[in-house]
Amino acid sequence: MNVASKCGFTPQYAGLEGIYQKYKDRGLVILGFPANNFGGQSPARTRKSKTFCSLTYQVTFPLYAKSR
Repeated sequence: MNVASKCGFTPQYAGLEGIYQKYKDRGLVILGFPANNFGGQSPARTRKSKTFCSLTYQVTFPLYAKSR
């Protein structure tokens, strides 16, 4: 999943986390890849993005390094 912390769809993190929690025991894995190549909507460094996502949306699924 391509994600960004400063776009209008940022609340998607909560929904994705809910799906992840519901189905992770059945083998579902959600991977988040922050990307800054869609209008600069993910300007923070990787560590800051992870902190934002975990504090704001309680994200526990894996978030990887920003692709751009």
